[in-house]
Amino acid sequence: SGAQGGRALRQEPPPPQEVEHHMQQMITNAATKEQFETGSEEPPPAISCVAFDTTGNHLAYGDRAGRCYIFSKTGGAGDDGSGYNLIDVVEAYQPQLDTLNSTLIDAKVNVIHFVNMGNGALFLLTANDKTIKLWKVWERMHTQVDEAYEPVNAILEDWTTLKMPSVTPAKPSMWHKEMKVFAADHEYHVNSITSSSNGENFITSDDLTVQLWHLGHSERSLRVLDRRPEQMEELSETITASSYHSSSPQEFCVANSKGFVALYDLRTNLVCGNAGKVLSTPPRSNDPNYLETILAGISSVRYSPCGTYIIARDYLTAKVWDVRKGIMPVRTLRVHDKVQPRLNELYEHDYVFDRFEVATSPSGQEIYTGSYRSEFVQFDANNASKLYTTNTSAPNAPIRDPAGKGAAVRPEAYEDHDFQHKTLHLAHHPKEHTLAVSCGHELFLYSHQQ
Repeated sequence: SGAQGGRALRQEPPPPQEVEHHMQQMITNAATKEQFETGSEEPPPAISCVAFDTTGNHLAYGDRAGRCYIFSKTGGAGDDGSGYNLIDVVEAYQPQLDTLNSTLIDAKVNVIHFVNMGNGALFLLTANDKTIKLWKVWERMHTQVDEAYEPVNAILEDWTTLKMPSVTPAKPSMWHKEMKVFAADHEYHVNSITSSSNGENFITSDDLTVQLWHLGHSERSLRVLDRRPEQMEELSETITASSYHSSSPQEFCVANSKGFVALYDLRTNLVCGNAGKVLSTPPRSNDPNYLETILAGISSVRYSPCGTYIIARDYLTAKVWDVRKGIMPVRTLRVHDKVQPRLNELYEHDYVFDRFEVATSPSGQEIYTGSYRSEFVQFDANNASKLYTTNTSAPNAPIRDPAGKGAAVRPEAYEDHDFQHKTLHLAHHPKEHTLAVSCGHELFLYSHQQ
């Protein structure tokens, strides 16, 4: 029996469960209904960012009109209870004139990020191109006084008893409040917000700088990274994304337009100069042209949940680096092989500047990223891929990669109209196999059914 017990202890762990998502819910931007009711012919504002909170019980997205829509999880949609109901709408931004530069600041919400500050309320950071705000959203209780109560009849005839109105609890409602507006320390377009693992600090990045903030002090920040050249004519690269480490509040990474990811540690130097490590990729050619330089630019970067890997997305691929090893990626996931014959045409129509995001499952075994034709791709640890479509007229099942070679499989080449339907923004539930994917003005929720 002892030998059998020893063998039992040495058994191999079971293989990871295959994850296959199916559409559970479709959410249309509420502004579409308003435009329909008012007879407006303007196209509905597209979704510009999406995020879950740390529990996964709440979901939020922002749109190009400057609004944030906040949802709460219910059991109303889907057999697994993965449905979300709208609970509040925040008018976060309005178009503003930058008087210093004589330019119009767009109302578009670039980033939404939930932060945990307790008190039983929701707190979220939002940013448009210039302004970072902290919002509080909470449920407010109400009471209702008996409508039949008449104050003039409150005193009875004998003057010995005072009749009081009956008060009953009423249905609670959601309230929101702008808690803080952080100092205008960003001169360029804000592209990222991520909070530290201890929940006290967060970093924001724009085209040339990275700022370190404390949630309790909105009046100032520390510029931990400055990539501004002495002469703007010497500018050769820009910051495109940044991300805090998933478990270390001192480490963060910054991606740039040349395809590099630089790792920094605030314990080494609070004002960062040279990176502790720079992750790179082999160049497509010895003498890259202007188009190849654009294609190499990273649009989204994040640490894996365990903090060991960094996942980044450029226009054609998603790459995975192991920070414990060398500077070259350990995996290259091909997303847009089919578009390569049309790259010059896509450049002429500015499609090569589309910023696709990347997300991971809670275990880090699955990687998700968007594509064209209303599609997104799932890659597993074995580089096998599944292709999903948010087109509701298509079958609710993924297209598998039978070869398992890490390339997104599509039945046919792209048509011109396919490039107008793109899934740029997506976010994964922090604890469950639920994925939120946006395409235009619609948000789709996908869940893995056990």
